[in-house]
Amino acid sequence: TGTVTETVAHNAGANEVQTITLDAGVTGGTWPVTILGIPTGPFWHDETAAVIQAAFEEAIGAGNVTLTGADGGPDTVISLPRT
Repeated sequence: TGTVTETVAHNAGANEVQTITLDAGVTGGTWPVTILGIPTGPFWHDETAAVIQAAFEEAIGAGNVTLTGADGGPDTVISLPRT
């Protein structure tokens, strides 16, 4: 399992930032993500950042999301533009 934490909200005058954290010891399975109300995934527990970013860009448009973090986590940081 994992959690999504919003660390910067859209109304804070900056890009929204969300952090996806997979629980320690996750060795299998998939997880979906809803981004701006649009479902994406499911992604494998050890999915590459490039694959996840491509799926997010397909959902909300190229150049509208920045994804950082090591492939397979444990933390993946998503930055979304202000609306």
